Amino acid sequence: MNLRPTTKESSPSASKFPNASKQPFWIRFNDGETTLLNDLYSGEVWLCGGQSNMEMPVQGWGCVLNYEQEVANAAYPFIRLLQVSNTLAFSPQEDAAVNNGGWQVCSPATVANFSALAYFFGRELYKKLNVPIGLVYSAWGGTPCESWVSFETAKAVGGFESTLNMYEECNFDRDAILARDPGAEHFQKPTLEYNAMIHPLRIMPIAGAIWYQGENNVGNNVQYEPLSSKASSTTGARYGATTSHSTSCSWPATSNPSRCSQARSGRLCAGRSKRRWNSTTPAWQQPWTWARPTTSTPRTNRRWRAASPCSR
Repeated sequence: MNLRPTTKESSPSASKFPNASKQPFWIRFNDGETTLLNDLYSGEVWLCGGQSNMEMPVQGWGCVLNYEQEVANAAYPFIRLLQVSNTLAFSPQEDAAVNNGGWQVCSPATVANFSALAYFFGRELYKKLNVPIGLVYSAWGGTPCESWVSFETAKAVGGFESTLNMYEECNFDRDAILARDPGAEHFQKPTLEYNAMIHPLRIMPIAGAIWYQGENNVGNNVQYEPLSSKASSTTGARYGATTSHSTSCSWPATSNPSRCSQARSGRLCAGRSKRRWNSTTPAWQQPWTWARPTTSTPRTNRRWRAASPCSR
């Protein structure tokens, strides 16, 4: 792989990605046939997941406050959007299905059906960091937390033995599982979204993740806490982080984030936050966030970048 800046003044840098920059690059690779990828940037990529709170688009069934103006003003060529298709799988997949042909430039034509929460978060990051931002939106309304965790995690938490044992006894074969239980391929079943919509992204070098989910686990908080904790720590470790945390700001307990004045107005800030729970707010009302530590300070004093949903 050859990676070179597109400007003649810059020296080439083979097989090495540049630091975050608004300078475009191209990649040429050859596996028997030469392929050239243009208009590439180096910056921060964030995974945005959850259920309907994260799924609600800027325009459409949710419609954020002043959505017409928000859509019209969404011209950010250095913000790129990727939407993972809603798909299910009984075993971890190597590739993820995506909508709209893959990555898109953030514009009025592309942002309307993208996650409102992810977009406002990414926009704030871009304004504060002034580096290219990539947003990977992988969410599905009405899904419980157990749908977004691995087989190993669901088995370790417990409570899903009947379903998980069936997967295992059928050797995770779709046809065999459906022959035994025709209703097994359902979006609220354990591990299915993780296998198809999260696991394939593991090779993507991301800076962090934001997660907004919980309504479908209401009434089962005892099980939800270890599920959410293991999901965040496993995801963080998989992408290079060594710990995870929840933001200290609570969010409204509603399945329609358009009722939240902060979400509707796009008020979402990126700042520094201590690793802690807000003990006065149930876990399912709070999104968790993790990120790699900053590298400007010694390891023992590193702070963690957190996404806080309201100003402090």
